[in-house]
Amino acid sequence: KMIMSQRVGYKVFADGDQTDDIDMNMLMDTIRVRAGTIIVYATGDVLKQPWVAGEIVVAFAKHRPTVLIKCPNFEPPSELELEDLSGYMAKARHI
Repeated sequence: KMIMSQRVGYKVFADGDQTDDIDMNMLMDTIRVRAGTIIVYATGDVLKQPWVAGEIVVAFAKHRPTVLIKCPNFEPPSELELEDLSGYMAKARHI
């Protein structure tokens, strides 16, 4: 975070450090009000995390620029998985 902040000249917030006891309202407010560009580091299970999916939805709704960095193990959900999002996201809890 420090290197990125120094390079871009802006404060950097990374939610990956705060996966326990997430205050979803505060997190979504951060995206809604304070975030500039959203960078999604797309690992294999990133979209199965409810807070990440929420951040992406809020960023899209607020027209925030979004950059997707795809890891080799990233696969977007299939059409079937999109039809059953709760089942898709529940899979992350069993990995």
